[in-house]
Amino acid sequence: MKHHLSCASLLAVLTFAAASSPAEVRLPALFSDNMVLQQGTKAPVWGWADDGEQVTVRFRGQSLRTTTKNGKWMVKLKALNTGGPDDLVVEGKNRIEIKNVLVGEVWVCSGQSNMELPIERSFESTNDIAASANAKLRLFKAPHVKASKPQTDVKAAWRECAPETLRGFSAVAYYFGRDLQRARNVPVALIETCWGGSPAEVWMSQEALASNPTYKRDILDAYDSAARKAAESTPPGRKPQWRPTELYDGMIAPLIPYAIKGAIWYQGESNAGRAHEYRTLFPDMIRNWRRDWGAGDFTFWPSNWLPTIMPKKGPSKSLPKSPSKAVGPSCGRLSCSQPRSCHRPEWP
Repeated sequence: MKHHLSCASLLAVLTFAAASSPAEVRLPALFSDNMVLQQGTKAPVWGWADDGEQVTVRFRGQSLRTTTKNGKWMVKLKALNTGGPDDLVVEGKNRIEIKNVLVGEVWVCSGQSNMELPIERSFESTNDIAASANAKLRLFKAPHVKASKPQTDVKAAWRECAPETLRGFSAVAYYFGRDLQRARNVPVALIETCWGGSPAEVWMSQEALASNPTYKRDILDAYDSAARKAAESTPPGRKPQWRPTELYDGMIAPLIPYAIKGAIWYQGESNAGRAHEYRTLFPDMIRNWRRDWGAGDFTFWPSNWLPTIMPKKGPSKSLPKSPSKAVGPSCGRLSCSQPRSCHRPEWP
């Protein structure tokens, strides 16, 4: 009996100790070895810790301290000049040292299958892959995640560009980043977050869609109605493939507010049947991202090749050629006129 009591007591003590032990400072996956910080802006650094815990961030002589509130903390580094590598240190009850950090330009690369197509499947890319090693070009590939509410992190890590790290990465993103790095001679970071076949509304937030009466009726309510009918039918029918907001929640929200230079976008085919709606939906998606990032009107470049691969007749003719008139001059156009980095509709 005494033996059983002592074991139970010991278990209780261990359980209490584990529950009351201080939580370590944690960082999102975006803050890891080989990362790139955006130059020329106040770059946020954030994470999680126990309430009241003091957290200090050190980088290039800057030392910033803050107090954790509601389990979260954040500091903003003063504007940084391009260069590196350097180490970023985050310290609370524990110490995290992030190595090989560069400062340069950070770009989000998103959309559907033309953006997602990996370079190993693109046209005549063997030599380009073999010659791709570049310590000033960094890659971060967000995994496919559908979520019903905004997520705070992704399971990914930064990699230096090299043949072994590039093969499964977006061809469009790579060629854009490679040429940008060469032209500007600064470190460049590419964040790939895309999913083949996805329509634009899955990359928008619940708030952005619900605040527009037309989107609420034609997108949110229409999805709920279709999903409900599928569930109530006998036998149960198939739900719509895409739920509005699910990729924003799973693959965009975790990236915010990481400091970026801009975004490139290759999407539109999945909205071709609702081309008139896309004329406002796409610019509103851009506004949605800019508002939630809270970093002003960052550059947003859609591909210019989409209209040439869609049928010459039919609703796709109404797809907008550029959102710049709707959302400002910082919306340009990403040139993707060569098949080497894109796939045609008939390709698998």
